[in-house]
Amino acid sequence: MKKIIKVLIAMMLALTVAFSLVACGDEGGEAGDKGLLLKKYAGEDFYTVYGYVDEGLGKTTLDIGAVAGEKEVGRIALNAFDGNDTLVEIVVPDTVTEIQAGAFAKMKKLKKITLPFVGMTAVADSYQNQKDEAEDKSIDAKRNFAYIFGTEEYSYGEQITAGYGSGTATYYIPSNLEEVVIAPKGEYNIPMYAFSGVGLVEKITLSGNITEIGEYAFQNCRDLVSVNVPATVKTIYKGAFVGCEMLDDGFKFDANSTLVEIKENAFDGSKIAEMVIPASVKKIGNYCFANSVLNKITLAGALESVGAYAFYNCANLSVVDVSQVTGTPALGVWAFRDCDKLDWSQDLVNLWGAKA
Repeated sequence: MKKIIKVLIAMMLALTVAFSLVACGDEGGEAGDKGLLLKKYAGEDFYTVYGYVDEGLGKTTLDIGAVAGEKEVGRIALNAFDGNDTLVEIVVPDTVTEIQAGAFAKMKKLKKITLPFVGMTAVADSYQNQKDEAEDKSIDAKRNFAYIFGTEEYSYGEQITAGYGSGTATYYIPSNLEEVVIAPKGEYNIPMYAFSGVGLVEKITLSGNITEIGEYAFQNCRDLVSVNVPATVKTIYKGAFVGCEMLDDGFKFDANSTLVEIKENAFDGSKIAEMVIPASVKKIGNYCFANSVLNKITLAGALESVGAYAFYNCANLSVVDVSQVTGTPALGVWAFRDCDKLDWSQDLVNLWGAKA
């Protein structure tokens, strides 16, 4: 009997030690902060964040990379921050290449998040029918910002209907969320429908080597008041800022812009009152600013073409400054149709002749 009791006691002690190791995150290697749980899976040379437990630390800001230290974080796992009620700001390091569905689900106080990309992975199409067969390519709803917040309804969440071209998906993002920063590691394209339907976030800051802004990337971001176009962006695709009802003077092109083309309907219906198009721009697409509230736009540089109906029904447009245009751009049919307030200045006459 004594032997049996000794065996049972030994087994209980072993189980207690094993439980303690798992609870503290030692199974995969702890990161120095007991709240962040990291694990390195067999065959992988990076760590996965699989959980976060506040444990009374009371932290409101978490820089995952700083906490992980020398342990390179490559993935944020499913439900890693599920239900967290302490964190107000999270910074995801640019070493991360995958953020799984609902990684930040049901967070209650999150106001700001910094990410290296939008959606599940950094590989996603910028426009329809783009041919990229990468294995880690995010498709459909997986390229939308809301994907990482999950589909489960909760009292601190706001329902988002995310469009992705061929359909929509419903997600719930923290109702306190105000600001998003996208800070990629290398060259990156904001994917098509990236923030489509995210009608809650007020400020989006784009940084780093971003070269394209995808089709309908900010479609129906109804509360967005501040967003920038980095100097590295070469192309703004179709419908990129359609439905941004609050966006006006908070929109800006970063200094030394290298933007080459703004495609069709990119600012259709825009509420931006004044815009200075970078001198690097060569092409302005069809219906690019149609139905917008523009009252002044400045064109410059070696502009090559302004598309058909580019400023159609811009009822408030009174000034088109072309004094800094160095070439003679082609003008599409009815480019200024129904711009009844437009003063067809001598500069416009010299550039394009009679009123268009």
